[in-house]
Amino acid sequence: MDSKGRFHIDGPNLEGAITGDLAGSQISVVFKDTNDVALDQAPLESPAARRLAGLDMICTDLKLSLRGFQRYLEIVGVDDEPTLPADSVVIEALWTSSIVTYCKPFVSAEGRTVVLKFNQVFKGDLLGKLEEHNKLMKLRNEHMAHCGAVGLQQHLVFLLKRPDQDQAGATIQTWGINARLPHPRWVKSSLELVTGVLDRVQAMRKDAENGLRKELNLGAQADLGKLIIEVNVNKP
Repeated sequence: MDSKGRFHIDGPNLEGAITGDLAGSQISVVFKDTNDVALDQAPLESPAARRLAGLDMICTDLKLSLRGFQRYLEIVGVDDEPTLPADSVVIEALWTSSIVTYCKPFVSAEGRTVVLKFNQVFKGDLLGKLEEHNKLMKLRNEHMAHCGAVGLQQHLVFLLKRPDQDQAGATIQTWGINARLPHPRWVKSSLELVTGVLDRVQAMRKDAENGLRKELNLGAQADLGKLIIEVNVNKP
């Protein structure tokens, strides 16, 4: 599908447009100033650069999770008696996707250059959030992203009949747990967890950026002002 349009860019000084085949796998990026003049650019592939890229991707994932939890609370409210909409698909999707996206940086996968280790993150003031982190990981592993062996996701088949009926007139009935809609208190606590983890990863990202600048013998960061990014996505 050939398409042009706006897209989300993480950064206060960035604007962007995307062009090309959105189903493609080749991406080229052009940075321009506000006068539409292309800037010199050199992609970096050193281990330090790959670490910075990995931490940046993790920050993006955590921010998406954060916005999902925030939106859930905006819809449902934060009172002890939450207002669940008649059509719960949006909040079910927000809860599930926010957990899966939060857990993503802690799971090894092909192409992932940085995987968060719990002992890197859950120390000091965040140590008390480790149990809640484990609970979300369990939900992800045994209910949302995979089928677990314990009852977080379970489908059963029953043969139902009235006591005075014979089996020939029985009914087959399935029943299962597909989703868990949490109380806002749990979502609010999860929001605090993700906020704390994001703060820690952003500090790690800043250290990685400073290390890369030192590796490249760079001085003070140049102020290029507002940047325009054109992302071209095309099939190979």
